Amino acid sequence: MAARCRKALLSLGWCVVAVAIAAGGVQAARPVARWDVVPDQRLSETFNVGVCAFHVEGVKVEFRVGGTLVHTADNPTLNPRTGVWEFWFPLDPSAYADGPLAVDARAIPLAAGHESYDLPTLNLYANSGGSLGSSVVKWADAAGGSDANPGTEALPYKTLAKAVKNTPSGGTVYLKTGSYSSDALGGGSARPYWTTVAAAPGVDRDLVEVGRGRPGTQRIKWKDLTLFADYTGGYYTILVGEDGNHSVWIDNVKTYNKRGRWAASAITFGNRYVSYVTGGVTTEMANGPGGSLIRDHQLLRICSDAWTGGGRLIVNCSCTDINPGSTGAHPDFHQSYAPAPSWCQDVILYNVRGYECISQGLFGHRLRHSAFVNLLFEKYNTVMCSQYSREMENVLYLHMDIIYQTWHWRGTGDNALDATDLKLYNNIFQNMGLIEDATDDGLDLDHNHFVDPARTMGTHITTGDAGYLDPAANDYRIADTSPAWGTGRPLQCVPADIDGKAYHPTARNRGCYAREDAPAMGVTAWMLIADFGPAGEQHVAAEDGYVHANAAPPSALRITLSQPVDPDTLGDHPISVTGQTSGDQAALLGAASLDGGNTTIVVPLTAALPDADRYTVSLAAGLRSASGDPVEGDASLEMALLAGDADASGAVTTADILAVRARAGQLLSATTLRFDVDASGSITGTDLAAVRSRLGRALP
Repeated sequence: MAARCRKALLSLGWCVVAVAIAAGGVQAARPVARWDVVPDQRLSETFNVGVCAFHVEGVKVEFRVGGTLVHTADNPTLNPRTGVWEFWFPLDPSAYADGPLAVDARAIPLAAGHESYDLPTLNLYANSGGSLGSSVVKWADAAGGSDANPGTEALPYKTLAKAVKNTPSGGTVYLKTGSYSSDALGGGSARPYWTTVAAAPGVDRDLVEVGRGRPGTQRIKWKDLTLFADYTGGYYTILVGEDGNHSVWIDNVKTYNKRGRWAASAITFGNRYVSYVTGGVTTEMANGPGGSLIRDHQLLRICSDAWTGGGRLIVNCSCTDINPGSTGAHPDFHQSYAPAPSWCQDVILYNVRGYECISQGLFGHRLRHSAFVNLLFEKYNTVMCSQYSREMENVLYLHMDIIYQTWHWRGTGDNALDATDLKLYNNIFQNMGLIEDATDDGLDLDHNHFVDPARTMGTHITTGDAGYLDPAANDYRIADTSPAWGTGRPLQCVPADIDGKAYHPTARNRGCYAREDAPAMGVTAWMLIADFGPAGEQHVAAEDGYVHANAAPPSALRITLSQPVDPDTLGDHPISVTGQTSGDQAALLGAASLDGGNTTIVVPLTAALPDADRYTVSLAAGLRSASGDPVEGDASLEMALLAGDADASGAVTTADILAVRARAGQLLSATTLRFDVDASGSITGTDLAAVRSRLGRALP
């Protein structure tokens, strides 16, 4: 869009305005990030709060509770609560008084020149004292109950409406075998906590059916039951919301139309219901469910769009068998569409796969701030394509397999593709090209594989047969003879594949499957932690050859591994630190601990490492993963400490003064921290003085 705006303004002679737009930072892409949490939950025990975040230059996430920084997640690791590799921290509700908790997250790119992104505040409730909401349990039995009963297990109500009206916010309604209406349940909008409606313990979800209705009740969580339509005709919704004012959560729920997928345009939610979906299955419907969060959900036998629209995190989901039949539908695996001036934005499809899809793959326009990561789409028996046109901004396509389907960038005149910061890395495509009036401005394609060598785009291309192991069995892992094997580029934000297997640390595959020979446990990141005064504790990424130039020495070391560590093998000193001149520094190493789902080792330093020395940091040979595997690959870091060596030359010289002066006044970021020599939290004249006072010092 920026390119089109500049052309239009220049044609009117508004050069100054055009320059302002160009300087406005449209190329400074922010991270794409969304919460992997259903809001408004009451927490009585530790709860892992997660964020899925992506940026091709790397990203970290800071978490705050009540405005106070409580954790910085430097790398995505496996969250055991969600089964997702993401940025997360354990929130202990006992550390807070019972009541609402405002949880904030900031996704921060690791490279300079890019915007950070503050996610919308997440509301949760600390409830370790058990003082919030109700623990009331009511029962209903459509066949044998009576609304004149007290609603106990022995004497249940007959209707769901009667049960909900008599269950306070936060309580539970158990449904015995039978069919119930979801209409006019009552309870209104003043329900701050989720009220659960579930199949009675021991009753299969297929035996408890809930039909169409407009509940009129805020925060109903439907669990372990079936939502059904029984309709032939046009548009039909099972659960009707309140124009965006009510929320609904379905957990391990089966949703289906008894008349079949081609009988009606049947969908799960209507009237802007704010919805969340965890687990369960949607089948014999027109579309997949909408939802701000959709995790661990299956689509089976639908006739139209699997996923549509913006404001979505769709993670660890699958879709099998999209077939429009004779309905005239033109399905999409994901459709992004918004009439100007609106945008379809904040979409993440992560670890999502589709098989036997008679549909377009990815389609739309006016899409921005979105990411498609570890995505597999298999076209089946159709000529339909994946295609985009018109304005597109800050969209990431990382580690995808688009199987058997052509990808078009297209559009004519004002409808032609107008891209800004679209990045496609480590994908496998059938083929790709520009048609009509589309150009490749704003497209960055790198390290992609194309089956068809005649239609390729980008740099570091490989071509030819992808080498899929067994397509007939939906096994799209690639053989070690594939050109896409081990030829991908590193991506810190995507540590593991569509199945949760870690990518190779130095030679990852293209496509959405990791190498079968990837090290069982390898180091994915080394970090130093240091205090930068008002800027607080900063986590600094280190690679071989790193020189720590700040006067504030590291206070701790963090080593992130690709698999969880066996705590029994950690010991007191899972690392060694040896200086070239100062020797063994074991006396300075504090007791180690594990973080990030046992994938990160944290070792505090009880005193400062001597400055002006080179160090080797090595992992102990006895360290093992939870499955018993040793660390493979490079298990050591070569680094140095030399305060004032801002240019990392190995000596403090006038060149360091010039390097600091050139960055005076710049904001601190991952790439400018080293120029804050005095570790004051800002780059000023005092940093120049700190360098001058150290001129002549050098590493051995």
